Amino acid sequence: MFAILKVKDKEYKLRMNSKTAVECEKVAEKSLLELAFNGSVESQVLLLQYLLKDMQHGFDKDKTYQLRDQMIEEGLVFEDIALKIAEGLAESGFIKKETLQESMKEMNKK
Repeated sequence: MFAILKVKDKEYKLRMNSKTAVECEKVAEKSLLELAFNGSVESQVLLLQYLLKDMQHGFDKDKTYQLRDQMIEEGLVFEDIALKIAEGLAESGFIKKETLQESMKEMNKK
């Protein structure tokens, strides 16, 4: 299972295995959940990079910055990107899908 991120005419698969998750946490010196709820662009880029790493070979940090910028150009905002990251984390087994669904309902009420 994986989440799908559509940007321009391309689809990217988002999923992180356990080994990649540990690598991400070591680089960030924070847990995945701390990164997910951090609220910084740097955290988003790092999580996106590692969510892309296992399914999209050759995706380095520079390509991840470019991808995030393309997402912004398509009209996505920080909150939209955070939800897509959360979807990838849910598909990777790091948060419950029900938690993600509840968060989405709360955001839609605003």
